[in-house]
Amino acid sequence: MLKDLLNLHAEILRKRIVDEMAARNKNATGKTAAGLQIEVTNDGFKLIDNNGNFQFIEYGTAPHKNKKPGYGFAAAIEQWIKAKGIPLQGNTHSVAYAIATHLKRKGSKQYQSKTPAGIIKAALNKEYMDKLVSSVAASIMNY
Repeated sequence: MLKDLLNLHAEILRKRIVDEMAARNKNATGKTAAGLQIEVTNDGFKLIDNNGNFQFIEYGTAPHKNKKPGYGFAAAIEQWIKAKGIPLQGNTHSVAYAIATHLKRKGSKQYQSKTPAGIIKAALNKEYMDKLVSSVAASIMNY
């Protein structure tokens, strides 16, 4: 019974995070959102990031030691540009490579600001947390 409740709230939280990503325009291709899964454990649940990109959306990316971007990184930026529908003058691949190089050298604005995007904080707001605590407490009392 408690495990069912945890499953329910874990899925609600995952959806709230995905909705926050969309509301903040942080879900260009949908791959990161699709990669977020939940796993219920013996003492709660955890959010699994199968694609490994959510941390960069929430916290940004730091400068890298290797300042030259690989083809895969530039290709991912190119895909992002296309998904966002950003109009460019010039070759999309060249612009993507320039952006990837800048990110490798300087890091992202999100990282530089030292301020998380706030997706997790918004998803775990007081109203939701009160509802979660109340629901779990009621389930335990009825057990």
